[in-house]
Amino acid sequence: GFQQNYAPFMWLMLAYSLLYAPTLALTNSLAFSHMRDSEREFGGIRVFGTIGWMVAGYMLTGWRVMNTMPGDLLFLAAGFSIALGLFSLALPNTPPKREGSNPLAFLEALKLFKNTNFTVFMVISFIVGTELEFYYILTSPYLEHLGISRSMVPTVMTLAQFAEMFVMWPILPWLMPKLGARKLLAIGAIAWPIRYAIFAFIPNPWVASAALPLHGICYVFFFVVGFIYVDQVASKDIRASAQALV
Repeated sequence: GFQQNYAPFMWLMLAYSLLYAPTLALTNSLAFSHMRDSEREFGGIRVFGTIGWMVAGYMLTGWRVMNTMPGDLLFLAAGFSIALGLFSLALPNTPPKREGSNPLAFLEALKLFKNTNFTVFMVISFIVGTELEFYYILTSPYLEHLGISRSMVPTVMTLAQFAEMFVMWPILPWLMPKLGARKLLAIGAIAWPIRYAIFAFIPNPWVASAALPLHGICYVFFFVVGFIYVDQVASKDIRASAQALV
């Protein structure tokens, strides 16, 4: 947050990302290892991440309303990172599974590509993953471009999390057993281009804000269902590596 030059900022961000990125897979693996029925239980647990996202957005809006300063979201992220690092020490002890014969579990996870369905899922995940960066990085300046004030953008963007929270908790546990992973993944993948088309062809602040809740269907039906799918197709000893592969 204190950096004024690109090069040191880039290297610091790279180092932070290398340390942070593995936690995304680890939190999924940790949660799944303590569940009896992931289809019904995961949404109710993962929804707290969505609530946290919303709280961060409201805090950033409050910060910007009270005081405008460069790097505000980076300082906020630093505080959350320290708090989460300390909180991780209170998580239940969950040692790696020892059922497998291959100590190189990541290499074992690559064998999942022999499963055609898994390969198709990974290819689509790669494409959707590239789209996700455009949403995360460019939606904020896009909303500002449409006339929404910079301080209010984080709060407006939480409309997406409201929908995500609703889809993830009451809807997903009810719909997953009825439709199955394949149909939900298809619905989630189709919702992405629909939202981007609305952004592109109807550049209106009210319409764009109304399209934000599509994120609930996009993210939950594709990524959250994808996490559950991977947990189901991977054996116990490679589940953490399979989540990391995604």
